[in-house]
Amino acid sequence: MHLFTLRLAEKGKALLKSASTVLTRGKPVREKSIAAKRHIGKGLFCTKKPPKTEQQNNETTHHQRAHVKLMKSDMAEAEGNKYGELSMIVSMDDKAYLRPGTDVGAKGSRKQRIYTSTEQPCSLPQHDFSNSKLHTTPSSFRYMKKKLIPIESENGELKDHLMNVEDQSVVMVRPKYYVGSSGSVWASDQMDLRWKHPELYEIENNNDQSLKFRQFIAQIHDRVKYFIITTMHLDILKVTLSAHCEHKVYEKERLGALKVCFTKAKEMGQHTWGNPEKECVEEIISTINSIEKKITDVENALQDTIGRQLVQKYDDIVEYCKTLIVKLPQTPVKPVVLELTDKGPGVGVNSLETQIREAEMALIHDSLRRTRVHRARDDSGQGESERTNASIGEALCGGQALKWNYYVPLEGKTKEEKEAMTIEEIEQEEEICEEKNAWRIAQDVRDRIHMEPGPAGDVMFAHVTEKPDKQFFHNKIHLEKYNKAAKSKQKDMPGGHYFSYITDYKNTHMAVGDLYLEYLAGKCSLKGTCDPCKNSSWSHINIKPGPRPIPNYALLPNYHYKPHNLTPLEGREIDDYQPRVQLRKLHSQGKISIDDETQISSFCDKYIVAPTHVQSYISHLDSLDLKKRKRKEKKQAEKKGSRQNTDSELDTESTSGSSSDSDSKSGSESDSEGEEDRVLAVISSSSASDSDSNSPTQIPQFSSRGRRVTTYKSRVFFGDN
Repeated sequence: MHLFTLRLAEKGKALLKSASTVLTRGKPVREKSIAAKRHIGKGLFCTKKPPKTEQQNNETTHHQRAHVKLMKSDMAEAEGNKYGELSMIVSMDDKAYLRPGTDVGAKGSRKQRIYTSTEQPCSLPQHDFSNSKLHTTPSSFRYMKKKLIPIESENGELKDHLMNVEDQSVVMVRPKYYVGSSGSVWASDQMDLRWKHPELYEIENNNDQSLKFRQFIAQIHDRVKYFIITTMHLDILKVTLSAHCEHKVYEKERLGALKVCFTKAKEMGQHTWGNPEKECVEEIISTINSIEKKITDVENALQDTIGRQLVQKYDDIVEYCKTLIVKLPQTPVKPVVLELTDKGPGVGVNSLETQIREAEMALIHDSLRRTRVHRARDDSGQGESERTNASIGEALCGGQALKWNYYVPLEGKTKEEKEAMTIEEIEQEEEICEEKNAWRIAQDVRDRIHMEPGPAGDVMFAHVTEKPDKQFFHNKIHLEKYNKAAKSKQKDMPGGHYFSYITDYKNTHMAVGDLYLEYLAGKCSLKGTCDPCKNSSWSHINIKPGPRPIPNYALLPNYHYKPHNLTPLEGREIDDYQPRVQLRKLHSQGKISIDDETQISSFCDKYIVAPTHVQSYISHLDSLDLKKRKRKEKKQAEKKGSRQNTDSELDTESTSGSSSDSDSKSGSESDSEGEEDRVLAVISSSSASDSDSNSPTQIPQFSSRGRRVTTYKSRVFFGDN
């Protein structure tokens, strides 16, 4: 009652005098009572769950929302839009990781009720502790296709509104500890989904080909093409006969990944095919068998062959692979892709690993344009994949914790076998059981999510991500070594020449901003003369950059960006109207400060951002500069203190030497006299040489306490310092 009385007093309304009035205005015991009927209107309080409606806008929120809307409009199906049929929009995000053995995610339901047996009701553990190695992360991919539909507004004008015409959610479940969330993992999951769900990636559904056949073709095509791209003569020439040669290990991994793909393909080839597909599959399997023989020859040659002979064997495999790709009746993949993400781990555009994987996927899928746009800070709730994450939560909520102890260490071993084991073997057995449990939990989560209702009335598909050694981008460790190595030694790393090639390719074809990146084919700094651009099957299409927000000054003082049809596409600099980037630039140049309202007002009108957001970010930059300056001062003080400590130690040594007994003193004096005689001899010789070269001679200063000698060309000094 005190709380509501305070609120009414703040609003200047009449105060309540009875506690029963508060209860009646909330949820009365009897709604038909006289007291309840007297209170008409909005209640004072309710028992509903608080919705997540609080917004925390900042300096980039308006800009990034406009950027996402412009990109969607550019890729939507509409009259005169040639990219509509060629485009694909995918929103990606990680759901909060699950903790098996706890009640997290098992009891909270947004819409549905949890049904449980009356005879054996569900129960949850009392504790809330879990093993971090068993945490599981569902990662959501929401594939969409948009359409612009003109709708008449209240004033009679027709405005285009975006509507989903296709909407499908797919979930990849990852053991968090054993897989992680790097750029290679996200890209590998996308490559796996390409052949598991080809209907989401291909331009049109070819009714003459079954889904199984298209999966068969897509899997082979992507792996074989990646092998061709990564084969570099200079990398092969670095292989030595040493058994521990890193370059040999790298080449074996590449061959092993190709063999695994062929093994899976031959297993799929045993499927019962129709007549047109059966002949094609038999021809493909025959070519695969020939390539496998060549791979075996190369694996044997790696033991005793190096140099040009080894390169020739690789060239034979590459030629067979090119022949195989020609035989694959593949449906083209949609060449215009938009990826919408937050700036979380593994998806951030500033990560070099993410940039390289984007360039590789563009080469494999012959993309025209690949754009990745981030949501603003604290605005990830606007992401479409968040709705998929909510559906995942509904699917997992069953009133019972996830089981985690599927496998128990030392289970099945006899007492004698256990006694014979060392502590290291026991710990290794425990680690093996933990990893097996983690993957088994991931499979359990996948089973709960698969074919459950999605956010758009669809059903969600779920898969468990591949283990690190079986993922598509198997060279993650080698790429990390390449990125960490000094620039002069990068090409000496395993696969160094390939990574150098793909990095140069990325730099010439990709623009990277603060919160977006964009790959464009045919628009590179080489003006489309590079081999991938010339050989692209889409070279006849003049692709343009994606639209980025530009202020509409005609509507000032209201802050709005120009619509899609008025937004210029070409001839613009990266982040030309991104408020945070421009604010950071002006602050570093000292052209804007938090105390100058005129500068802030001018900036707000130019980049259409609220003054409160500008002031908040300037304050943040000032704080960063202050901490940077303080760290520098502390470092200099520590450096100066260490010098003073060194000098004091030297003075202590000198004092202890002078306070020794008379015999040692006389001995030290004789030694000092001898040292001085030797130095005088050096000086006299240097003086002679100086006199020959007509240079003046400096006469040194000597101290009886001198312990050190400092020489500057022909000058020698004894002294305390």
